[in-house]
Amino acid sequence: MAIYHATTKPISRSSGRSATASAAYRAGTEIKDERTGLTHDYSKRGGVLLATVFDKDDNEIDRSELWNLAEQAEKRKDARTAREWIVAIPSELMPEYPEQLSDDERRSTELLTDYQLRKEFAEHHAKDFSGTQTALDFGKMLSKKYGVAVDVAIHAPDEEGSNKNYHAHIMTTTREVSLSADGQVEFGDKATIELSNTKRKTLGLGATSIEIKELRAEWAKIANQALERKGFNERIDHRSYAERGIEQLPTQKLGWKASAMERRGLETDRGDINRAINAGNLKIKGLALEIRIDTNKREEQKQALEFQQGMDALRAKQQAAKALQATDTPPSPPKPQIEADIAPVIEGQTVNEALDVQQGFDKMVAQTAEKIRAKTIEPYKADMTRLAAEHKALKDNNSWLGRGKREKQMKELASEYKGIKRDFNATKKRDLTMDAKKNIEHTAPQAHATHEQARETLNYHASFRYGATEAQAGRQYTGEITAVTRLGVMQKTPTGRNVYHDLDSFEELPNVGDKVRVTYNKDNKAELVTVDRAELTRQTQQAELERQQSQGIKIDR
Repeated sequence: MAIYHATTKPISRSSGRSATASAAYRAGTEIKDERTGLTHDYSKRGGVLLATVFDKDDNEIDRSELWNLAEQAEKRKDARTAREWIVAIPSELMPEYPEQLSDDERRSTELLTDYQLRKEFAEHHAKDFSGTQTALDFGKMLSKKYGVAVDVAIHAPDEEGSNKNYHAHIMTTTREVSLSADGQVEFGDKATIELSNTKRKTLGLGATSIEIKELRAEWAKIANQALERKGFNERIDHRSYAERGIEQLPTQKLGWKASAMERRGLETDRGDINRAINAGNLKIKGLALEIRIDTNKREEQKQALEFQQGMDALRAKQQAAKALQATDTPPSPPKPQIEADIAPVIEGQTVNEALDVQQGFDKMVAQTAEKIRAKTIEPYKADMTRLAAEHKALKDNNSWLGRGKREKQMKELASEYKGIKRDFNATKKRDLTMDAKKNIEHTAPQAHATHEQARETLNYHASFRYGATEAQAGRQYTGEITAVTRLGVMQKTPTGRNVYHDLDSFEELPNVGDKVRVTYNKDNKAELVTVDRAELTRQTQQAELERQQSQGIKIDR
């Protein structure tokens, strides 16, 4: 899944940093700082897939020369000598990088060889993938926009972090750069993005913070165009959840240490915070869905009421007209009411079907959680067995030679065993529900999608039933059927009360608009009997009269 990340910060002497040291580290090379005499040698660091320096005309520039001139161009002790952008390259645009092996897996020659071959392939071919070009395109945009020189370094995922964390470090000079006729690098005025807001205002420019937001949006645009060209549906967005109208809290960045611990099954403080945030986001999503459904339901009920009032007014007008035209001829007997002979068709997932899916998914989650637990605690069990065997061997050695050393080793083994056992017991008690659901989402997407559909149905069902009285066995309910859906049947009584009926209670479903009496037996099965419209109207009027009288009594009191 493509993730958005684009940040920028200046490299300044006030923070104890230099452009030469920063460039050497990011490019994995050696640079001697001519101003300080220090040599920054990072030529042995790995993970640098590509490093290149160029100006606004795509001319290649010597890295050491560029950043030494950048340092020499600034005289102040707190001067900014460079600016750095860090962007996360969508993993879809880069070769698949192998996941870090555990200590047990590294003991397997076959697994270790496969890991090394896949890692070498990814690092060797990364420069040929579109993700690398995407980062270079962003660097070229910065160079042309501000007239600066740019140093782009593409880094492979850290071994301690996620295997999808391809990223680019893009350093820019703080001054405009050009090449003289004889090919010498020359530094000019400060780039507009480095000017103070006061100076920018005199030039008709907005605040630097606004311009940085625009550049963050530009990175999203460049990356999304690359994803589209490669046929991927994933997109990244520079805007916050609030700006996008998403009622969701952002999670905290774990960092590589916490990420590595979480993958080993060890809970961290930041991981706990993110799990709490994710749980809260699920609740927010559910509440927002309920509010949206309830709003739609109220609007539909309002429209249905207005329609019914209009129809009643039309019927009253027609009846009044017929009364004026009446003669002495006795009225013909009323035609019998035509019963609907076609039962409503229920489309979509019903509540009981959703409950069955929910039950099956809960069982799947429990089984998956136990599998994860078994796999997680296996290394602990192996270490405990090994330590116990080593401790026993030392204890069984009755020789006086080296006795003090053996006792020290036994204490160290016992201490290590105690620590591992503590982690082992904590892992056995740990709630792995969220881990299991996440695992199912990746390994069994169809089951996860089916569960999400069922969860949505149950959320709709909760909103559908909200505020209604649930029908009970041995009771009788009279009124008009106002809704027949996959979520159940809703009936409005003469007193204005909404009554919810389960679909499975009926052998034959009523239709919307039917005036019926629903009688439940002791087995909670419903029997439908059509009631007279006039009788139902009389009951409604009587209920309204009693309500008004009741309000009058309260007022008198």
